Amino acid sequence: QGSLLAVSVQCLATLMKRLPDFNFAKNVMECLVRRVDSPVEAISEVALSALERLVDSPILHGAVAECVQMLTDLVKKKDTRVRPQVLAVFLKLRITGDMLDAGGAKKKKGQTELEAELDQDLEQGRATMAKQEIKRVATKILDSVLVAYFRVLKMSPPPSELLPPVLEGLSRFAHLINVDFFSDLLQAIKALVLSGDSSDGEALLSPAGAIHCVLCVFKCLKNQGEVWDLDLQDFYDSLFQTILRIAAHPAEEQEQIPLLTEALQITL
Repeated sequence: QGSLLAVSVQCLATLMKRLPDFNFAKNVMECLVRRVDSPVEAISEVALSALERLVDSPILHGAVAECVQMLTDLVKKKDTRVRPQVLAVFLKLRITGDMLDAGGAKKKKGQTELEAELDQDLEQGRATMAKQEIKRVATKILDSVLVAYFRVLKMSPPPSELLPPVLEGLSRFAHLINVDFFSDLLQAIKALVLSGDSSDGEALLSPAGAIHCVLCVFKCLKNQGEVWDLDLQDFYDSLFQTILRIAAHPAEEQEQIPLLTEALQITL
């Protein structure tokens, strides 16, 4: 029975890869989402790989939005008791600021003002609806991702194994986060930074997690400009404590140096 299930999931994954837009693609996607948290690693890995390929697309079509929503619903249904790899699927998303901006075309290099105006009128006439649809889908996807992230962050305490993909995702998408989300996000991240150790005596945040917290907050602030006037001392303290943690174990934490450098550049 286990072998038959594994073969079935492999067939569904192949079908999703080759024909992502056929009539029953949503049903196939639902089956794969149900298997991403399978206790049989061979099955869960096949399902996860198929969904990662789906969302790793430069074009955010409806199927990507449906996949993200299904994964968010799974996180809710299981009360965040999912594998970290489930949330790591969101890291494959290619959401950009341009997708969330349905504004007009920009003047191209070397164009006259008249040429730019004609090009802009032509592009707007042809692509206004397309841009609005891209913005709608991208906004829907980002909102679904943030809902899943907030569900993890608001657990008391947050599951430590889920924090790495959540915090990495937040720092990656921070510059896209709407001001309406920022107040709740800041409170949740500040609580994490001040949380100290987990129940087993280990630090709740790894050095990478602490850096991602700082990056997320400062990227959000940079995006919002002068809208917020905040006391950021706790985040500076966390960053400098993280420097000491990395310095104390340079061999183990060497891969975090580029991330730390980015955090220092954005904060100082």
